[in-house]
Formats: sequence, C-alpha cells, structure tokens
Amino acid sequence: MRLIIDGNVILMTSIFVWRKNRNIPVSYYFCLQLFKYLKKYQPKEVYIVADGGASWRKSIYPEYKANRKPFRESFPDIPWDKIFKEYDKLLRNIQSFTPFKVFKIEHIEGDDIISYLCSTKDSDQKAIVVTKDKDLLQLLYLPNVEIHIPQPKGKVKVYNILEEDIVNKKIRLGDKSDNIPKATSFSEVVRNQILVDLMSLPSSILSCISNAENSIRKDPSQYLTFLKVYPYKFLAKVYKNIIKNLSKEEVEKDE
Repeated sequence: MRLIIDGNVILMTSIFVWRKNRNIPVSYYFCLQLFKYLKKYQPKEVYIVADGGASWRKSIYPEYKANRKPFRESFPDIPWDKIFKEYDKLLRNIQSFTPFKVFKIEHIEGDDIISYLCSTKDSDQKAIVVTKDKDLLQLLYLPNVEIHIPQPKGKVKVYNILEEDIVNKKIRLGDKSDNIPKATSFSEVVRNQILVDLMSLPSSILSCISNAENSIRKDPSQYLTFLKVYPYKFLAKVYKNIIKNLSKEEVEKDE
C-alpha cells in the first residue's frame, strides 16, 4: 500500500498547534503527525507532497487563491516566512535521511503531484491519500484510491466512492475556497476547467511528451522535472489556443 500525505495539511495543523505552545518547534509537531500516520497505516511506500510556491494556475487566472494571503495576514503573530523556511529544511532532511519520497517542485501544486502519483505510478496498488483538500475527491475516479480526511479527536473520514460530479460542479459554480468565480461564459468554463480538473492535467502533459512516456512512468522525478520548466508556457498556450479557436458566435456571446 502506498501512503500519499498532503504535507500542506500537516503543516497548517502543526502551525496552529504550535501557536498555542511556542516552546516546541513546528517541525516537531509535523513529525508527530507524520509518525502517527505511519503507525496507523504501516505503508509499503510513503510520499510526502508539498506546494511549490506561486502556482502555475496564476498564469491562467491571476486571482487564483488570492484569498490565501489575507488569511495569513489575519494572524500577524505567526512568522509565516520563517516557518516556511523551516518547513523546506525539514522536507530536505526527510528526503535525505529517510526512505520516504518528498516532492516539492517550483510552481507546481501538491494536488497536481498527488494526481500524477495516483494515476500513473503502480495504479494496481492501493493508494491512500491523507488530506483535507476535498478537490482531491475527484481522484476517486481512479481505481484503488482512497481519500482519508482527518477529523477532530484523531478520527478519519474515508472516501472510496465518488458521490457527486465535483469537477463539473466547480467548473460551473466556481470554488470560493480557491477564489475561483462562477463561469458565466464559454471562455470562463474553459478557464475553470483548467483550474479545477486534476484528472486531465497529467495525461495532457504526458501526451505532449509521448516519446518519453515509458521512462516517465518508471521515474516520476523526470515528469516533475519537466513540469518545473514547462507549466506556465504550456498551460497558458493551451488556454489561449482554446479561446482563439472559439467560433465567432461563441466569442460574441462571451463579450
């Protein structure tokens, strides 16, 4: 069994626990939670995934997740920059001194990496994703994937069946948590599709580099190296080409 941990979830939980007792560093609380999940699941493989700074999605929609900064600013007593630097150091140490695999790639969101890991690596092996991000529920379209969402008092809510079409719902209605507005035109539907659809992204990029597909499937780091360089130009180009190819009637409707 593969355990894929959304490191951002553990980090934020650790920060607010630390806020109540600052005598112990955030990294200590992070490791406590990590050990708890290792003991609970006893996985064969462990992946810890983190966001890589400013998301490529901002090249599609600059206001994407613009609400996150005001949230952090509402807690002026938390030294966010210092904590993030300590977190980066912790991830490097975990990568260097443990058998766990850590993925943090510039401009790539953790969701994208988790989607890739679930859809292209050992898909015949069960994958448990620990996260509080319900966007990842769309990965339940894939076989052998479970989403485990931590609850208060150490409980976990397990999802293994997709109960609704959350992708199309978010495309139409937007997502306040990520500052994605409701789609009221065809071009906005296309924009929201790119912003919220985690299922299509890995396959879309893999299709552009089909000659390297076999080696990428064997070694995820090659895929992630590609993503580090390519996402802004690639996805901005995809978006612009879709809009460019709209019919005259569709363009006029958008205007």
